[in-house]
Amino acid sequence: MARLCQFVGVPVRPSNTARSPKPDDSERPSERARKTAAKTVIRRKPRKHKANPIRGLSLLAAGADRLGLWPQLWEQWVCRTFTLTLFACVPRLSSFVRAEKLIDGTLTVVVTSSAVASELSFVRDLLLEHINRELLQAVGQLDHKHKRTVRPVLRLYHRVGRPQNLPDVSEWQERPKPPKKPAPPKITLETQLAVATASQDLPDEELRLLLLRMVGATTRAS
Repeated sequence: MARLCQFVGVPVRPSNTARSPKPDDSERPSERARKTAAKTVIRRKPRKHKANPIRGLSLLAAGADRLGLWPQLWEQWVCRTFTLTLFACVPRLSSFVRAEKLIDGTLTVVVTSSAVASELSFVRDLLLEHINRELLQAVGQLDHKHKRTVRPVLRLYHRVGRPQNLPDVSEWQERPKPPKKPAPPKITLETQLAVATASQDLPDEELRLLLLRMVGATTRAS
């Protein structure tokens, strides 16, 4: 049509419908991908490290496992839980009952008399429920390795005896205080005179002066 109009002398307007070649069509796909990658900047947000500190029973379990003492630690933890639970539920029985050992889900407790054992039997189921509830919360802090090695308390077995060497509720609640060391004996006047007399026979003058200074400093400190 455009050639016919030019042939008869009619001016032809440029058509906008004609598709102009895109500048990127002549480029290779690899060059376009390289330019696109150069323009696109991927900025990754830094990940915030969420600290999950180990504390409580999980911290003790990790150290005891390295020493090979994890079964003994869990046994003592169950005895502690029983003592504290008994004191919270039936405080008047806590002075006459002590937890002794845990074997295959059976917790053995020592009672002072058969009357205490009879009274303990009435709250046996209640104690088991509360003890396992407390132990379940403690197990939630452990890793998968230690979770597989623990079992709930299934039975309470009592025997009549003397709970002398077993810890009571006060020992489980409070940290034991270190024993006080006895004060060193004071240096008397006779000791000073004996040291001064013995030092007169020393041939080394410097050693004799050091010995007298040491005795004098000890006397002032005491």
